[in-house]
Amino acid sequence: MITYLKASDDPYGVVEILSSSQPIEENESDQPTVTVLRNFGSLGRIVITYQAVSSSSIITLLPDQTLATPGDDFDNSTMTVIMEENEASATIIIPVIDDDIPELSEVFAIQLLSAYLESDPSVSVPLNPNSTLALITINPNDNPSGMFQFTMNELTVSEDAGIIDIEVVRTGGLFGSVTVMFQTVGDLNDFTLINTSIVFANGESSKVAKLNIINDNMPELDESFDVQIFSVSNEGTIGNNNSLTVTISANDDPNGRFGFSPSSLSVSVEEAGAVVNDDNIAELTVIREGGTFGTITVPYMIETAGANDLTPTSGLLVFQEHETQQVIRITAVADTEPEIDETYSIFLETPISPIANGSSLIDDESVAMITIPANQNPYGTFELYAPNSLSSLSVEEDVGTVRLELRRTTPSFNDIIVHIATLSDSSMMTNDTNGTIDYTP
Repeated sequence: MITYLKASDDPYGVVEILSSSQPIEENESDQPTVTVLRNFGSLGRIVITYQAVSSSSIITLLPDQTLATPGDDFDNSTMTVIMEENEASATIIIPVIDDDIPELSEVFAIQLLSAYLESDPSVSVPLNPNSTLALITINPNDNPSGMFQFTMNELTVSEDAGIIDIEVVRTGGLFGSVTVMFQTVGDLNDFTLINTSIVFANGESSKVAKLNIINDNMPELDESFDVQIFSVSNEGTIGNNNSLTVTISANDDPNGRFGFSPSSLSVSVEEAGAVVNDDNIAELTVIREGGTFGTITVPYMIETAGANDLTPTSGLLVFQEHETQQVIRITAVADTEPEIDETYSIFLETPISPIANGSSLIDDESVAMITIPANQNPYGTFELYAPNSLSSLSVEEDVGTVRLELRRTTPSFNDIIVHIATLSDSSMMTNDTNGTIDYTP
């Protein structure tokens, strides 16, 4: 007779999860695993079923954690792993779903569901009731606190801009409160960093720091300084655009302000004769005030009406860097025409600067006057003539009235008053509207 003995002492083993008292921490992008053990017997090839789960019971175990979402954070379908005969362990791959969504730490569990013989699924393999669950923590991922950077890397402002806003944006995760710290590199005489740090509240994605641009009266070229993000709290990260260069535009006429010196605003020059001397050259000094940076060209021009009387009628003054004055030399053109006083304007035109708005003209000092005094006897020569063009005349005392002629040579500019007197108080003289003089001895 053949007697069959039932299997005893768990010949196929008792299955459990190898886990510590603390949750298993894994990164979302990893392929974490859990080890399953078979204790006692190791007969047969067994199939172990398991599932990733997320339930309120996990929160009871880990009250400070957030539950992971099935289907979004992990695959919650039922899975199997095979343990070969005589094998005492197998590895379960934890089905974490890797996405690009910023998240804080989240928890779920791997739970053993059943075990059975592969050759006879009706034969169950027991599970250790105290070790069927492994807690899994997915570490914070995809930068949940956010990445912080400036919205631009260059900013140009005028010196009179005052207080300006510098925007910092938070991209990626918006979880938690994060402090962003700044540092500056540059001349502190040009600006004041009002905010050395700013705090992003939970969910806040944009914030501004404030700078005060210091306005002074010093002529300056373009000046730049840097504002940098150098520290971010709460595991936030710093983006590539972490340095902002602020440029203060050239200000207060760094290339200078140009005008005629006070003594050159009105000058006189004699018309040249056969030989030109200092009296025939007008010297007008052009001064440069304020900034003296750079080489500057200042055009000048005499009004069109003076083109025949003064030379040159236009030109360029070149001020080298740090040079503060130049002289314009104007000569009165010689001619044979009698002329009365003539006054012409000479204008300074807009300076040609190496930078935009780097120079200007001084108000009320950009125009000077050049006067050429009357020359070549423009009012004529006056002579008295006796009858028949005699230069002298003798008459008897009883002749009565003697008529003398007053002659004026050309040209004859303007009305002229001629004062004539006799050499004797006993004589009488009257004016004639025809230009003759009645003389009564």
